Amino acid sequence: HDIPGFTIPSAYLSGESSSRRRSHDLTPHAASVREYAFGDSISRIHWNSTARLGKMMSKEFDLGLSSDVWILVDLHRDVQAGELDESTDEYAVSVAASLASKYLDAQLPAGLVAYGDQRYMLPAETGAGQFDRIMEFLAMSKAEGDIPLEQLLPMEEQLWGYHSSLVVITSSHHLEWVSALRELSRRRVRIAVILLDGQSFGGMFDSMAVIPELYDIGISPYLIRQGDSIPVALSSTYTIPDAATEAAS
Repeated sequence: HDIPGFTIPSAYLSGESSSRRRSHDLTPHAASVREYAFGDSISRIHWNSTARLGKMMSKEFDLGLSSDVWILVDLHRDVQAGELDESTDEYAVSVAASLASKYLDAQLPAGLVAYGDQRYMLPAETGAGQFDRIMEFLAMSKAEGDIPLEQLLPMEEQLWGYHSSLVVITSSHHLEWVSALRELSRRRVRIAVILLDGQSFGGMFDSMAVIPELYDIGISPYLIRQGDSIPVALSSTYTIPDAATEAAS
């Protein structure tokens, strides 16, 4: 799916001007260099400056945003619903593929983390080969994970450095994972959440229960229900007025 309307909502916290903010696609052009920070990917290192200065230097990208976009797919078995193509895990994999295509096409390094039948992790890199690797991992993965999202996030937090961008795709109704995101946001990790509504897929749990908790930490999630067009669902976040209207109806 082509998802031109999707942006990482918290990418604009640095006070950029509105003219720059309108640049929806994350720019692949380095604006400056800075000292290497723990968590920066190899693809971010500015080798000329590193050689000249004798210490590791990293590229700083325009819009105050890192080049690293991480896609996290929650494949914990207990929060899945639906069957075959009309299941939360199939939708999650489809969304992850669309995100990988979007950011790799913009020549930004994209990485993948998924805990399914095993741990799948690809460091953030660029290029067509990376898209093929991500697609291969997504095709191999099974929604049989026994590690919930609230445990996965702290276990993998070393992957996401200062100004990394993290997109979490989940149908989890556990409130605890929102607290884990709060800790990441304090470290200046940019976060977007794509929430799959488990009940709409026939699940017995209410994924929507986490939305007020996400609002409390400043995240407006994207919401996908069974049968939704993914490009349409990812064109705008699920806003508070929408929630109020639904509660009244």
